[in-house]
Amino acid sequence: TALCLAVEPFSESSLFHLGIRNVKYERPLYVGDTIRSKLRIDAVRIVSNGKMRVVETSLFVLNQHDEQVASMQRDSMFPVSVSSEDFRSNKKYSSSGGEKYVSPDEEARSTILKDLLVTNRHRADHFLPHQPSLEKGDLLFHTLARPLGLSTSLNQSILYKNTHPLHTYASRYDNGNGLVACGGFIIPLVLGIASREIRFGLHEEIIDTMHINPVHHEDCIGAMSFVMEHEKKDLNNGDEAHSKTSDGRERTMECLTIRTFGVKNIDIENALEKIQIPLELVESRECKPREIEHLCKAHVPVLEGKICSRTTWKVW
Repeated sequence: TALCLAVEPFSESSLFHLGIRNVKYERPLYVGDTIRSKLRIDAVRIVSNGKMRVVETSLFVLNQHDEQVASMQRDSMFPVSVSSEDFRSNKKYSSSGGEKYVSPDEEARSTILKDLLVTNRHRADHFLPHQPSLEKGDLLFHTLARPLGLSTSLNQSILYKNTHPLHTYASRYDNGNGLVACGGFIIPLVLGIASREIRFGLHEEIIDTMHINPVHHEDCIGAMSFVMEHEKKDLNNGDEAHSKTSDGRERTMECLTIRTFGVKNIDIENALEKIQIPLELVESRECKPREIEHLCKAHVPVLEGKICSRTTWKVW
């Protein structure tokens, strides 16, 4: 909800929301808190056809005490202003000043996670024996799938002030059949589906997201996840008294880097059960939507036009 404060300024003026990066929830929000956001334009660049510009921004959400509670970066596409000589020169502009807000660094994050582990010690001991073992290279076909209905999407668009006509103007877009579901609703839906098998995290961060193909209302959304990295970190710092769980195992914090794909209108388990998924598709660091579509067409035709999102995230 806090990050939806970033939607309204760009909702009707931008052509596309291309994706978000480095999403961090840094402090809890409580009932009765008042939140506000600050937006910083980091860079503006012209795309290859010269008709569009991509604006890179950073959003910072603060509470009533001016404490930063969340932050993220996002990329949005706008038409190039024909009256702007600067943009027609095809240069990239980066911000060099202005007020800066800095997210917690690795040391601060480790402290936060250690505190969570201590305060949730009994909860962690209860869940750890049942936690599934996930290793680098594992590919999960998640079993849950569900649609995003028209009424739900329209209500959420109004609630979160996401008022772009493409999401709300039913009479303009084939009486609602041509409306596109907001990407900001698809990402939590996909990660919620993935959380059925990845459910024991104490903290999560989204590294980046990408929207591949549009989602229309009543499209049935499923998900598959690839484990890119699996790290173990000792957060005891010499605390021998609490270095082991109740059943005698070493107490460590696991960190998984996961790439989750939202997939629409196919039965993932049955459709992909005997198909070899190319590593280039699931682990490539830099890959544009059209390149993902080319990989699907060449190696996994059943996924052509079916991948709606790609999210890389970390869970501790």
